[in-house]
Amino acid sequence: MLWLVRQIPPGACGAEMVCLTNIFLIVGLLATSLKTCHSCEILPDDGNFTCGNDGVLKFTNWAMNLGAVEVGRGIASEPVTLQDVQAEVANFLQVRAIQKSFQKDLNIRALGRGHSWTPVFVDDGDWLMLTHKFAFDDGSRIRFSGLDEDGIPLVQVAAGVTTGELALFMDAEENQEQLKYLGLPSDVILDTARYGGIVAMGCHGAAWDHGSVPDFVQELSIVDASGAHRVLCRNTTDPVEFNAGVASFGLFGITHSITLKLAPYPETPSLLVEDSAPLMNTYFSSEGLVGTALKDLAENSYSVQVLWFALNGASVNQSIQDWDPYSQDRLWVKRTTLSAALERDGKPRSTFPGAAKPGPSLDSFVEMFGAQAQQFLQAANSVEIYKVLASFSLNESVTEGEQLTSFSGGIHHLLGLDELKTMDFEMAFKLDTGFDVVSRAWNAAVDITKAFLRGERGEPKHPANLALEFRFTGHSDALMSPAYGKPGDHFLWIEVVGTTENEGWEEFVNELFDEWKVILGPNGEKPKPHWAKWTPAGRAKLPRVGEYVKMVYAEQIAEFNAQLSGYDPRGVFLNDFFRDLGFGVGQ
Repeated sequence: MLWLVRQIPPGACGAEMVCLTNIFLIVGLLATSLKTCHSCEILPDDGNFTCGNDGVLKFTNWAMNLGAVEVGRGIASEPVTLQDVQAEVANFLQVRAIQKSFQKDLNIRALGRGHSWTPVFVDDGDWLMLTHKFAFDDGSRIRFSGLDEDGIPLVQVAAGVTTGELALFMDAEENQEQLKYLGLPSDVILDTARYGGIVAMGCHGAAWDHGSVPDFVQELSIVDASGAHRVLCRNTTDPVEFNAGVASFGLFGITHSITLKLAPYPETPSLLVEDSAPLMNTYFSSEGLVGTALKDLAENSYSVQVLWFALNGASVNQSIQDWDPYSQDRLWVKRTTLSAALERDGKPRSTFPGAAKPGPSLDSFVEMFGAQAQQFLQAANSVEIYKVLASFSLNESVTEGEQLTSFSGGIHHLLGLDELKTMDFEMAFKLDTGFDVVSRAWNAAVDITKAFLRGERGEPKHPANLALEFRFTGHSDALMSPAYGKPGDHFLWIEVVGTTENEGWEEFVNELFDEWKVILGPNGEKPKPHWAKWTPAGRAKLPRVGEYVKMVYAEQIAEFNAQLSGYDPRGVFLNDFFRDLGFGVGQ
């Protein structure tokens, strides 16, 4: 996803961050009832923590679209080794057994970076474990783990490792003899997300012949609901069990480490990245697709990502009623193809982070447009300012031409994408051979965006004021992936992004969802929402999108629960959100 970025100077501490002392395991069980707030160590920016005068520690997600919850014990534990995690779970189980007789069951969940818009985290009073300090016994957090049977490198990461940290490791010159200049086949664009959360939530990148990030997992090292260490291995664990557990939302257990397989392309270890800004009517018209241009692009590329900043082609003085996005607005099209080259024009390929660029920021927008930027910040639904903003975002993002990069350099191509709080809604559609689902989903989003801007839904509004975006992937073997399928299947992932608290977001998404949910795949397959990218009402209520999620994933959830019984039969890692969706043994 892409959105406008608020740049923060290195070392700056956001207002939502709170200082805490080092966390130690609680020895006395009665101490678990204490609500304490400490003041020496800064928690990682993995969510929003607040601590009131009453000493109660509260947490909400990164986007701050969910209400704050009280963290059990008033602390967020910070274990390091696998044994530390086991000890924390064992301590938790003792407390849970004592408290079970006079209050609701306690639960414990781990936190990556809190980037989900759905309440997948802790409920009020439950225990919270942070993963940012997870490390191996030798103190390392990333390490080479040998070669698979085909000679492809494997890399083992602690669950708290970020995408940027792994990218640096994979692109470091001293590691190339072992890693063969390779990287992951695809990944999320963010350079700050943690792999425990990425894998658990079934997150994805863009690659025509590859699925989601869990499909690159070879081993998963977890602590289950009994406190036991379990290893799920793609080569030795029962495939049904592995595919259920590899992307299990933390319900199978707390993931301590993950072994990932790099791209299986030792002969073509680089990406040739091409940026372009064609008019929308190169690929889309108000009636649908323009010929086979988009299909040809997708099928002849390693990956394709398309973004639209609405109004980027409208003139400042043009009436919105006269604006035609299909003939006036340009798209940002990012295409990659595989390359055998390690240098281009006598220069080495670009690697991470040198291959990336900062996302277009509010700071640079203010510097360039002054008072108009302040108008954007103070009057978020000003249509006129969005014309300027959209053009600025397109020009700042697109550098037309080609660049030879590493896999990591080409994938994590924008830095700082999570500094501006946003809202996001995404669904995955199984592709048909004619790409009809693409045109229908795209045109629905464009038409609804246009209707809101023109005031056809009340006062003019721009809820998806940052981007409409889509990517293609292959199928996923992970049971709970929205792209769960079989070899040869391909999927469209399409999403809308707007600033947090932007007026009209709920109405916009509800209308868009009603249009998208009836767009079926080639054999009647219903589209499926991304698990992290929709917003329930409150923390656990499931109207509209939630009830649809419960219905459309029903068979997968039933299969998942059958495997869950071997890892967490008592719901130690469950929360209300997943319970309401039908997860859990006995559901």
